Amino acid sequence: FNWREKLAIFSGMLAALQVSRVAREKMTDENFRDWLISIQQEERLIDAFWSPIIAGACNQLPRQFSAAYGLRILQEGFLLSNTSYQIGFSKMSRAEFYKKAEDVITKGGGEVLHGVKVDRFEFDPQTNRVTGVHLEDGTTLDADRDVTALPHLRLEDLASEPMKQADNRLARLAEIEDVPILGIHMYFNAPEGHDTMRRTHLIFTDGCVRWAFAKGVEQGGEFDGLHHIHVVIANAEDHEQDSDDQIVLAALEDMRKAMPGITEDVTLNTAHVVRESRAASSPRPGGKRYRPYPSGEIANLFVAGDWASTGWPTSREGAVRSGYRAASALHESLTEGDPVKNVNKLLIPDVKPSALYVAMSG
Repeated sequence: FNWREKLAIFSGMLAALQVSRVAREKMTDENFRDWLISIQQEERLIDAFWSPIIAGACNQLPRQFSAAYGLRILQEGFLLSNTSYQIGFSKMSRAEFYKKAEDVITKGGGEVLHGVKVDRFEFDPQTNRVTGVHLEDGTTLDADRDVTALPHLRLEDLASEPMKQADNRLARLAEIEDVPILGIHMYFNAPEGHDTMRRTHLIFTDGCVRWAFAKGVEQGGEFDGLHHIHVVIANAEDHEQDSDDQIVLAALEDMRKAMPGITEDVTLNTAHVVRESRAASSPRPGGKRYRPYPSGEIANLFVAGDWASTGWPTSREGAVRSGYRAASALHESLTEGDPVKNVNKLLIPDVKPSALYVAMSG
């Protein structure tokens, strides 16, 4: 970016800093790209600077994104304080995490069931309560209270019509839109010792590819000796009708432009396209109204998930907050508290805003 463009980016961040929380929440139906244009951000800056930030957070582009969510990412991910940009990474694998979680549950007297599948909720319309879950093997697990962290479409399948009529959260699940993501595992022939990808990962600012991840040289198996690169196409809606061959060729063209290691003597051996048509719920303008709160009319059913209502788009931050909110609502229910008013009771405190942020955002 030249100095004029850097000044425009600074001006854009300054404009984001001055939007109050109240004003931000009123922009939930507004398009984030339109807001960027309204503060004089040029097309090149939207494509090369703002789009990678938004796509990195939620796999969508500013034109597909609610302005309220876009501003929240800028404000709390960059502008809240001089440390809010920092990101933590777990040193623990998912398998280790799940094992530790299971240990906590079993030590507390609970039980984790593996290899079982729920086919419906048991619901008593007279008391307007869920009484348990029915399993595919014909058994029923009774429960005083149920917490679900299922994908929204799976929850809709399990909820009966009487449940949907009784609880507005369940009646509107079908209105939540999902976004697709395309992943491509690419395996290259390369000269011995050649550095096909010089970084562990890359972020692309134009073209169809959004990310590339170096997976190293395969050892043994079907792809022995081949250089493995995993690329991701975030705005996959534009490529849903394309064939696998078309997607691979478009990705390869982007890679040759941006990656010096993809030289003429590096050839593609094979590629596998992975299509996730419902990778995450969409942070589109207006979509917030369909996202459910942890508690609702069925008082003993609590909902969690990155697609639920958290104030955040469908991201890891949103998923974690949703879990805490559901736990808070459940705790309030067990202690005869208020599961709506105290829904954030167990949340870890947010990063403390700087004096500058407080003064400028109001």
